[in-house]
Amino acid sequence: MAEEKEPLGILVKPAGADCNLACDYCFYRGKTALYPEQKRHRMSVRTMEEMLRQWLPLAGPNPCVGWQGGEPALCGLEFFERAVDTAGRLAMPGQRVAHSIQTNGTLIDDRFAAFLAREGFLVGLSLDGPPEIHNAWRRAQGGRPSHSRTIEGYKRMRGAGAMVNALVVVTPGNVSCPDRILDYLFSLDIRHVQFIPLAERDERTGRLIEATVDAEAFGEFLCRAFDRWASGPRPDFYCRLFDEMLIYVATGAKVSCMFREACGSYVVVEHNGDIYPCDFFVCPEWKLGNILRDPLEKIVGTEKFRAFRRRKAELPARCSGCEFLDWCHGACPKYRGMDPARPDMEYFCPSYRRFFAYARARLENMAARWRRGELS
Repeated sequence: MAEEKEPLGILVKPAGADCNLACDYCFYRGKTALYPEQKRHRMSVRTMEEMLRQWLPLAGPNPCVGWQGGEPALCGLEFFERAVDTAGRLAMPGQRVAHSIQTNGTLIDDRFAAFLAREGFLVGLSLDGPPEIHNAWRRAQGGRPSHSRTIEGYKRMRGAGAMVNALVVVTPGNVSCPDRILDYLFSLDIRHVQFIPLAERDERTGRLIEATVDAEAFGEFLCRAFDRWASGPRPDFYCRLFDEMLIYVATGAKVSCMFREACGSYVVVEHNGDIYPCDFFVCPEWKLGNILRDPLEKIVGTEKFRAFRRRKAELPARCSGCEFLDWCHGACPKYRGMDPARPDMEYFCPSYRRFFAYARARLENMAARWRRGELS
């Protein structure tokens, strides 16, 4: 194991973009067009085993496999049982392989829930809020609402003892009610939350889709949610953005690739073994190779992979002179130039500048308390 090198992360799409739901805003649904010769996309055992065999020597001492989609649970329990066994068998000396899965929860039965708990999976549950909010965008094939089935899956997982976080997509339908969302999640005993603001372009027209959240409104959403998080002597719940920014203010370390100077050191593996540098850039021009034909160690050493990671440093014009440049480094390249009305900036720049200015003093105070040992 090459300890000197930055550990390589991995995000796996074992069912490709296939999903049992048909959420209106899903950015990954259209990726099925990359594989038109197949109607059903599933990772084979051979591909899964070869992927793990090549990745684990590059993954560092604390590897974590992220299983996403589409809906990864479409691959079935037996696939994941075999994947966990294979990862354990192929792990390098000193490695303890962890697993996470992002799921809509609707396919999780009692056996699957028990497995996730037993193997220590960190589960990200796609849940946008109470029924009327969640069902506005997250629907099954034919337009049927999905909330009740998602909650059934959640209750099975929690009943089995699995670790479940909520991933909340922020849209025009819920951006005005962060307190209502948090109250609902807390009523379910969910206190680990990640907010994902939605901004997507229609590939045909180039215009922002209807579900795109207004950047100014999302900034206000973050400020109100931050008030809840920072309301007591210590954070009231875990929120990925808030906790990561506290780490940055306290230590200077950046956890999320979105705010680092370069894009993250990880790769996406599609169902057939195709390799891409990011799931936001699963497209022909950024295909890096295939795990069954191209050694992963060589793929991540290519100039193409390095060039992708450097793209983040090519900052939008608006970043010049910004007081928060060190905080975000231009945020995510996916959203740069997305809005035709603001081509010289990242779409969510107004959101983050509003939030950083609003939260900075309290984050600095909390960081000082943490350094004095007053905040654990």
